[in-house]
Order: sequence, then C-alpha cells, then structure tokens
Amino acid sequence: MANNSKNNYMKIFFVTRNKNKQAELQSYLDSIDPKDRHPVELCFANRDLQEILDANIETIVRAKALESY
Repeated sequence: MANNSKNNYMKIFFVTRNKNKQAELQSYLDSIDPKDRHPVELCFANRDLQEILDANIETIVRAKALESY
C-alpha cells in the first residue's frame, strides 16, 4: 500500500521542548507496520510556543503554525 521509495517521503516538523511528546510520536510511528505507512522523516525543533487557549481548534493550529514558521 505505501510507497517506500527513498525519494518519496514526507518530512514532518514537530515543534516542542517536551521529550515525552517526541518519544510518544516516534513510538506511535514505529508501531505502524512498514508496509502500511508512508515513509516519514521526523524533524524535532526544540522551541517553546505561546499556549493558545481557544475553543476553535483552527484558531489554535493556525496561531501555532504561524509562530513556528
């Protein structure tokens, strides 16, 4: 199902200083059967982001994405 070509992978940037979040994400991805997943390269940026409190998830995601960039 997944295309395992080395030239065809997704690069995901994960911004957090929380080592537990990093380990949890890596563990989750490692638990997926390689034949069922798209090749992913995780890149961790150890930065603090402002905590946004809002009922609208789109507002939170947008603010954090803009601050991370």
